Amino acid sequence: MNELEINKAVAEKLGAVNVKPCSEGDKVFWEVRGQFFMRDYCEDWEDGGPIIEEYKISLYYSHELKKWGADTEERTEGIDKNPLKAAMLCFLEMEI
Repeated sequence: MNELEINKAVAEKLGAVNVKPCSEGDKVFWEVRGQFFMRDYCEDWEDGGPIIEEYKISLYYSHELKKWGADTEERTEGIDKNPLKAAMLCFLEMEI
């Protein structure tokens, strides 16, 4: 999955509807009663960090793979060069 697809899937998993790509990179946006929301869960710690904290996703660095890993007690896992992207891949595997 590319970052745009991941951002859209994360927003939808969190309950957003009618999520659309934004003209700013891989961000996504949606509207709720006239209020607009724009997020980039894979690149912005302000957007992705609260998900990591709330769902207790652990991050680690593998020197062997030269990539970041993320996992949870549920044994979901994500691996990527970008730690936030690894965490969001892990989040998408979780059952919430």
